[in-house]
Amino acid sequence: MVELLVFSLFFSLFFFLFLFHAVDILSVDPYLLLLSYSYWNSFLVSKENYPEYQGLYLYTYLVQD
Repeated sequence: MVELLVFSLFFSLFFFLFLFHAVDILSVDPYLLLLSYSYWNSFLVSKENYPEYQGLYLYTYLVQD
């Protein structure tokens, strides 16, 4: 579980660096990129046999809005 959290932290950091770079170049909607990131993050969590966390990040981003 600790390895998954560390991997998720570094993945988040590099993804958001890429996200801001892509928004500048491609003028992509950052909200859609954020949803795709949260869906991918929940997929990584569910893939590691933690079904109780499946869709957790996507749910938190949808509820915050």
